[in-house]
Amino acid sequence: MVKTYTISKGNASLEKNIISLSYEEFIDACQFDESTFIEWLDENHYDGVSSGEEYENKVINKEILYPDGKNKEIKIPVEPYYNSFKDEINKAVTDLKDSDKDDNLIIAYVKSYSDGSCASHTFELNETEQFDPNKIKAIGEYDLVTAYQYGDQSFFQNGDDEGWDGSIDFEIYFKIDNSLFHLYAFQMSDIKNSLLDEDLEIDSSNSEKIFSFLKKDFFDKEIKLPVTKLPMA
Repeated sequence: MVKTYTISKGNASLEKNIISLSYEEFIDACQFDESTFIEWLDENHYDGVSSGEEYENKVINKEILYPDGKNKEIKIPVEPYYNSFKDEINKAVTDLKDSDKDDNLIIAYVKSYSDGSCASHTFELNETEQFDPNKIKAIGEYDLVTAYQYGDQSFFQNGDDEGWDGSIDFEIYFKIDNSLFHLYAFQMSDIKNSLLDEDLEIDSSNSEKIFSFLKKDFFDKEIKLPVTKLPMA
């Protein structure tokens, strides 16, 4: 016989990711249209997303359901697999700055849900084994708990995280002529209108002219490393 211990469901999950694209790939994906780019992110980069419940200070409070039906809340330490989302964004932007290529950009994005829940997780012990809650740890990615372990054994995730009414927010970091610039999602329409006003065709074959124009006439301030103000992190 086995004894079953269950970590309760959590709040609606968050999804976070950091990706790199060339100028051409970015323009092909969205033509500087915010809604089109959000749809593209949702459809093309789901497999690389870290999904889970947010934690702070390397700990998460969770309720454990014991085999006798009783619940107990415990503090579970989190062992980050990655650095914080903020640190990983900085690392990606620093790598972009140091790269020999001058036609790439970094996108960091977060998908949140207005309703839903993170899946529960189950672990089984032989009846003769003594359960020790201090052996439980969580695995963190981008400030999200993505898995749980008991010692060196993994908890079983009961189904997928569930979420409804999801929305995506993103930030973009450009490297243009070895200078770094930052773009918020809400600025996409301003860029598109500026390009149309200049009669610059929004096409990937025209990417060099587009980004040269943005450096000269749109971006007014180069960002410095490390990036300290990260609204999504």
